[in-house]
Amino acid sequence: MSLLTAIENIYLQAQKSKLHPILIKEDMALLNKYLGKGRKLNMIESMCFATILVNNLESEANVNLYELALDFSISPLAATAQILPAIEALLNKGLISISISKRRANEILRQKYYTIEATLMDAIISERPMPELKQTIWESSLDVLNEILITAKNLHACRGQREDIYANIQQIIENPNSTKFKFIRWINEEAKLKDESLLVFCHVVYESLNGASSVEFKEFSQILFKKQVAHILFVQKIVNGESYLITNDLIKIHKTAFLEDIELQLTSKTIAALAEENLIVIVNDQYITKDLILPENISAQTLFYNPEVENKIAELHQFLEEAKYEQLMQRLKEKNLPQLISVILYGPPGSGKTELSKQLAYQSNRAIMSVDLSKVKSAYYGETEKKIKRIFSDYDKLVRSSNGLEPILLLNEADGILRNRAEINSSSNVASTEHLLITVLLQCLEDASGIIIATTNLITNLDAAFNRRFLFKLELNEPSLLVRSKIVKDKIQHLTDEQAVALARTYNATGGQISNVFKKSEFHYILNGEPAPFEIIQSFFDEELSLQQGTNKIGF
Repeated sequence: MSLLTAIENIYLQAQKSKLHPILIKEDMALLNKYLGKGRKLNMIESMCFATILVNNLESEANVNLYELALDFSISPLAATAQILPAIEALLNKGLISISISKRRANEILRQKYYTIEATLMDAIISERPMPELKQTIWESSLDVLNEILITAKNLHACRGQREDIYANIQQIIENPNSTKFKFIRWINEEAKLKDESLLVFCHVVYESLNGASSVEFKEFSQILFKKQVAHILFVQKIVNGESYLITNDLIKIHKTAFLEDIELQLTSKTIAALAEENLIVIVNDQYITKDLILPENISAQTLFYNPEVENKIAELHQFLEEAKYEQLMQRLKEKNLPQLISVILYGPPGSGKTELSKQLAYQSNRAIMSVDLSKVKSAYYGETEKKIKRIFSDYDKLVRSSNGLEPILLLNEADGILRNRAEINSSSNVASTEHLLITVLLQCLEDASGIIIATTNLITNLDAAFNRRFLFKLELNEPSLLVRSKIVKDKIQHLTDEQAVALARTYNATGGQISNVFKKSEFHYILNGEPAPFEIIQSFFDEELSLQQGTNKIGF
């Protein structure tokens, strides 16, 4: 007896059998021998397998549960109780697969259609040996989420109809190999998500389990939506609280400075559902960025300035004190003014702009997010704008997540981007990009709140539009002889006052250059076991200034 004959016999006896026992022992034995070890079928499983296969062959159509119930002459309710376990067993053994119809009515009976795996059907018809079937073996909900997101990439690649791809994703989420996991069952039974909402949710969950404190949506939305309009409408529903994801407390918006850069987080409800399967999301309300310097990690320094500069710095210190700062922000809010303290420090290299910024943070007990704007530019089109927006988005998160004092955003080497637009060669290929970068940064500064300090060596190179963006403009100008000698004496403390004055009078050095001389003197101490003599200190100054002849501006 051939395998096809055995399958046909099982099918014929199963018809109108009401699933009562039938005489198919020999036919089942032949079928089970063919399927091999680990795929042995019981009577009802054999009846379902044979019926699905024959229907696939005869009508080239898949079979749903309702149609199986008619074949066996049982009610749909009985089919749910008696046939579904057999169907799940066939799915687990990799013998059949599910497709989802586009009809949404009566989902239990009509949505799921079953078909014999194509390679298996070809082998049976051609009387070839049992093929090696790919069985889906997932170890946790994380594997299922990963499979869903891999399948979702076909939406971006436009492989297949979108409806079919969504049907395949629904098949994965409802596969018995998936629903054995608590969280996947929760998605099906409690969250009840489909299509775009399901994919967004799975994306946020997967990235959160991978350690993300908040998940960017823009890049993923490019996979979901062919048209920008569809993306905008989806985002609007989320922002307006109309999305099913928001109304059912599945995800929440992590506020950002830019609507187009919206970021999403899991709610406590979803986190609790994940915890039921021992999938843990680290919850940390304090947002941390790699550019963040905490006040306890800043070394205290004594800085010296001319009296007029010291007075302005003293004012800044007062504004950054907690009580004064809160009072100022409240007053600005009442007057409908931007709640922002913006400062630009300018002066030659080595004048101590960065160090002053750090000391302002240290003395006001604030963290400082330090970003070198000169290193932000990217060779790839559009990347620099993203980086600039990301800087301000990260800073906005820091401000919103700070439980106490707002941090300071330090934009070092601001002239790397804040160039004067009039000086940009309009015929250059990069002119439009340069103008765009300036426009983006201007808008970021306009919308920002908190404390922003920018530094530049070349204040004259800045675009005029930045003048009104910075409320305080402080030049770290050339210090007097007395101030310069104080810097020398503070750094190289074994010198006498007279020696410090002599060096300050002789060498037109910046605070940064004096610091380098001090470091060299410390090296000398380690090598020789004694402080560097005055003559050696002089030689260090000679070496330091020999590379920068013509440097006239002085300051710290």
